[in-house]
Amino acid sequence: MGITYLRRRASESVSGNVKSGSMEKVCKFWAEGRCVRGGRCRFVHSWSRGDLYSYLANLHGHTKAVTGIALPHSNSGDKLYTTSYDGKLYIWDCHTAKTTAVINFGVPIGCLINEGPWLFIGLPNEIKVWNTQNNATTGPEITITLDGEGPVGQVNCMTVVNGTLFAGTQSGQILAWQASSDGASPTANLTFIPLGVPSSMKHGGPVVCLCYGGNRLFSASLDHTIKVVHILI
Repeated sequence: MGITYLRRRASESVSGNVKSGSMEKVCKFWAEGRCVRGGRCRFVHSWSRGDLYSYLANLHGHTKAVTGIALPHSNSGDKLYTTSYDGKLYIWDCHTAKTTAVINFGVPIGCLINEGPWLFIGLPNEIKVWNTQNNATTGPEITITLDGEGPVGQVNCMTVVNGTLFAGTQSGQILAWQASSDGASPTANLTFIPLGVPSSMKHGGPVVCLCYGGNRLFSASLDHTIKVVHILI
């Protein structure tokens, strides 16, 4: 599995060997690093066209579907975090596109989001919380155990709204916690207090997407429905 890393640029054209009469298709051998035709190849040797983006890197490491990408606001801001159903969290150096650390959770990771320097990692029946400003590579410090009505399963999606964490689960439930800090600093410890969620928010299938806007929480499910709930937080 790979993650394509692009850079947006305003004026410089993207390089490639596109010639008159060439096929508008990326050369599969070039993508694998083994095209021997070079400038004589009739296929495109570039991931993108135009003057806005340029290909930088393809990040290889995960062995199953990638489920989350996060770039936390930390002191350095030079680390990219990715998760996958392979149960691993990769940390990448944004300057070299190389892996700096791998954390194996041993279970599928359903989603990954960040809020400031904080990472939230969705696992089966729990959420790991990690302040990357305290430590960038050693792993999460906080575990939120999911306590719903019956089994909740994999956490598929999350969003943070004004200090409240919402999580959508495989069982169709949406759970919520209010974050409470012991100080004003971004590195202060957090505790998460469970909040009651109306049963009307529960879906008949796995919740796969959450979005907040205009005092409304939107949730989408594999049961083919989208629910809209008015919340005041």
